[in-house]
Amino acid sequence: MLTRSALSATAIMTMMTLLGGCGSEPELSRSIGESCESNDACTSTLCYEGTCISPAGDEDGDGLINEFELSLGTLIDDPDSDADGVNDGVEAGALESPTDTDGDGVIDALESAVKDSDCDGLVDEQDAEAGEPLEECGQDPESCEVDCDDGNPCTDDLCEGGQCVYVNNTSACEDGVVCTKGDQCAEGVCVPGPNPAGCLQNGCADGLVCVPTTSDNCLPKRCECNESNAQWECDDSCKGGTCEPGMGIRVELRWAVDPLAEGAEEAQSQENQSSDLDLHLRHPNTDAWFDKLFDCHYMNNAPDWGATDAGVDDNPTLLLDDVTTWGPELIELTVPEEGRVYTVGAHYYETPDGSALPGKWSGPTLASVQIYIDGTLVSTLPEGSPQGLSLIPGDFWEVATIAWPSGTVTPLSGEDGEPIVTPNVYPPTEDQAETTEPTPTAPPEDDDDG
Repeated sequence: MLTRSALSATAIMTMMTLLGGCGSEPELSRSIGESCESNDACTSTLCYEGTCISPAGDEDGDGLINEFELSLGTLIDDPDSDADGVNDGVEAGALESPTDTDGDGVIDALESAVKDSDCDGLVDEQDAEAGEPLEECGQDPESCEVDCDDGNPCTDDLCEGGQCVYVNNTSACEDGVVCTKGDQCAEGVCVPGPNPAGCLQNGCADGLVCVPTTSDNCLPKRCECNESNAQWECDDSCKGGTCEPGMGIRVELRWAVDPLAEGAEEAQSQENQSSDLDLHLRHPNTDAWFDKLFDCHYMNNAPDWGATDAGVDDNPTLLLDDVTTWGPELIELTVPEEGRVYTVGAHYYETPDGSALPGKWSGPTLASVQIYIDGTLVSTLPEGSPQGLSLIPGDFWEVATIAWPSGTVTPLSGEDGEPIVTPNVYPPTEDQAETTEPTPTAPPEDDDDG
């Protein structure tokens, strides 16, 4: 038989169990990837379909971070929310003013560019007065018996009274010339926009544009201009005015204003408001960035890495150092050494006193790196982020390694799986920069036993 004191103790224990215990702590918040029932359960403060995710992540790889998608109403786990074949990141535009072509209050990323819900001849994205969706567009005496699509992006193709009617529009279009920007339809034709680079067309043997540089090389196939206002647009190498297949390693760095940054819209509208990012290619003989000998960058644009053959161009060259626009910066290593693993880096320039180039954008900037092996693009980094990696002044991004001769590109990441970015990295002075002594390259072993 239990005594009165024993009964009291038992009652107290029972009550504590029912109430969760005296002084018990609430369940700890859950990490990214763990299950959840609400935002409050996650350390990231974002619970999506029962799983904690990062607000700054991009679950569907459409270029829009999760937090941005929630505010827009687009799907976090589908890169094409309106299923029209156009990526949400392309259709959304800026967070402050998402694109709404027809001005009906529904952004383009949520309104189809191919579906005509009310069968009035206008796709939903261009139809501000779209009626109730119909099951299908049935045929009637007023319908056109043929497809009215004339293949012209500058006309709206309609069916009225059984006849095809073509109405000129003012939509954005592409005139087929890479240098012109902002092409727009007018009077039924695509009118070229301005040519901001002022590029000149120069002949090339294979139809591309090829302008020799001091080292007889061309930039990748994009519209860029050198100081002589001549266009560099060639996928390969430029030798004597003709294009030849490119060889070895070529690395390209480009950047743009982070559209989510404060003041981004104003910076994008200003000419020459670019930030200053620098490309690095490091030899495996050193672990130090800004090494005087084994890190090719703007302060060391043509280092001598020790030729195995005096007639072989096995040294890297910084072909383009850009401080006036948004890139590219370009490093080429024509004949890499076998058995070597090179490292690619990108630095957002800033001096120790916190200054950058005067008059330049110094806010968050999206950086991307393209790596070519023997003239073929094999990797665009960071992976899964088509808009690029956001960096701020002083950030140094260790991008990837390149093994030779396999040409294998390995993106670099920390223990958390995120890109390796070191903050507050400043270029050293001439006296501070390290110099690694060259390591002789051993000749290949002779397989002949005799």
